Amino acid sequence: MRITITFLLICCAHVVFPQSVDDGKRDNVWLFGYDSYSQLPGFGRTVIDFSDPNEPDVYREDREMDFSQTCSSICDEGGDLLFYTNGIYIANAEHEEMENGDSLNPGGWTSSYSSVGLTVVQGIVTLPVPDKENQYVLFHGLLDFPAGLGPIYSNLYYSKVDMGLDSGFGAVTEKNMELLQDTLFPGRITATRHGNGRDWWVVIPELNTNRYYTFLLTPDSLYDMGAQTVGSPIYPGAGQAVFTPDGSRYLRYSIYAAGDGNNLSFYDFDRCTGLLSNQVELVNNDSSGSAGLAVSANSRFAYFFSGLYVYQYDLWAPDLEASLETVAIYDGHVSPWPHATTFYLAQLGPDNKIYANTPSGSNVLHVIHEPDRKGAACLMEQHGFP
Repeated sequence: MRITITFLLICCAHVVFPQSVDDGKRDNVWLFGYDSYSQLPGFGRTVIDFSDPNEPDVYREDREMDFSQTCSSICDEGGDLLFYTNGIYIANAEHEEMENGDSLNPGGWTSSYSSVGLTVVQGIVTLPVPDKENQYVLFHGLLDFPAGLGPIYSNLYYSKVDMGLDSGFGAVTEKNMELLQDTLFPGRITATRHGNGRDWWVVIPELNTNRYYTFLLTPDSLYDMGAQTVGSPIYPGAGQAVFTPDGSRYLRYSIYAAGDGNNLSFYDFDRCTGLLSNQVELVNNDSSGSAGLAVSANSRFAYFFSGLYVYQYDLWAPDLEASLETVAIYDGHVSPWPHATTFYLAQLGPDNKIYANTPSGSNVLHVIHEPDRKGAACLMEQHGFP
């Protein structure tokens, strides 16, 4: 099915990191935090700016938008912030609501989270339209809680932004345009480059199944490539989904409930056809209640952040399961509030380090300084990034 989009003058985490894209310095600025506890020094609306990859700049800023878990921001190719969203509305670089940027994902549950943003991990992905200056597309979903199912995305939408409008501050030209209706996994929207190095693949899983929906964003249109059934079903739980930076593998991490085992799923991905294949499913029984996932810049090492532990798998190893190494065990550190600084969501940074947050309010991130290296040589430092 082809969904026609005309590109003329119009177009296109708890502390959580924006879904990154490998496109110049598009992910140069990370925004996160919420201001509910601003009476505590240093708590709230935080920025990490990677303009200097040798020394990222960390500071607080006065902005209206709070982030709970849903977060997507994008910069221009030079690394300057263009706009961002928490799933409720879109703000421009001046931290003002973008023209027509209100009322994303309209519904009762969205309204209930209006003050802090949606609580969906990887709930939105923002992509530049290939070969179309100033044109961007956001992929996002409608959160629902049907009886007996828990949280789902009942609709997948796209919205389009033209940064050439409103004197360069941008405007939303199409909003909440339906791509599909189904019982979708809440969040886990991921993207990677097509094999041609220009277009984008976007993947979102169905809930409680082994079905994946795939979309292709090209300069002329957005294509619904349909659903693929592959491997075994994955059931809901905390976790993340990522592509390796080279786009050759797709990984999902899901915890059903503490003590029930952690599902680690590895797939091959064909960047030319958009098809997943060769699922390898591993189960890690460590009684974790939180889960994060990131892959090194060289696409070799996968890191699973599992509450009290950080695991490394070598994606190039002939025996994936045998390549497991534990590179960190939680050291008991607590933040000043005080909360345990265990391991939660993770993200590969523009500086090729991997950062992970904590499941509760904290003034630190964990950091893997050399994620391209095997075992202890990766230099995992707990609460090493204030």
